[in-house]
Amino acid sequence: MVSAQCPNATIMIGFERPDGSIVPCFNGNVSQTSIANSPDGVMPALAANTCWKLALIKKIATAGCKINVWFELTTPDGVDKSDSAMLIPVTIKDLRTGEFRVKMLTQNDFGTITNLPAASIAGTQYKFGTGYVVNAGEEICIGSQTPVNSYLSIEDDS
Repeated sequence: MVSAQCPNATIMIGFERPDGSIVPCFNGNVSQTSIANSPDGVMPALAANTCWKLALIKKIATAGCKINVWFELTTPDGVDKSDSAMLIPVTIKDLRTGEFRVKMLTQNDFGTITNLPAASIAGTQYKFGTGYVVNAGEEICIGSQTPVNSYLSIEDDS
C-alpha cells in the first residue's frame, strides 16, 4: 500500500546510552528529510533526485549504545511503520584497526517495529524501534564525511 507522509512530524536521530540518557544528533522535520508517499518502505524513484544529505555529526556512540529515530506527530494519526522508509548513513570506526567505513541503516536495522493506531497522540514522542546496537570494538557517528543520498520518512496508515 502507498501511504502519505505524516504532515509536519518532527524527528530526532540520536543514540541512547546504556544508562538510558539520550544524545540527540539531528533534529528536524520529515518534510526536509524526504519526499512523501512511500510504497511499503521503498522510496519512489523520484527520491533519487531529491535526497537529503546527512553530514557527519561528531558525537560518538560507544559499545552498548543504541542508534535510533524518535518522532513526534503534530496531528493525531496512525503510523504505518512498514511504509516508513529510511536510509541513514552511520560512520563506524573499528577500534582494533582504526579504519572507518560507512554503513547505510534502513528501517529494518532498528529492531522490532509495530504500527501505531489511528488515534496516536500528537505531541507525544515515539521511538521507531528497539535501536541499532553499537558492537564492542566499534565507535559510531551518525552521518558521513562524504555526502551520500539519505532519507527518512514517517508514513501514515492511509
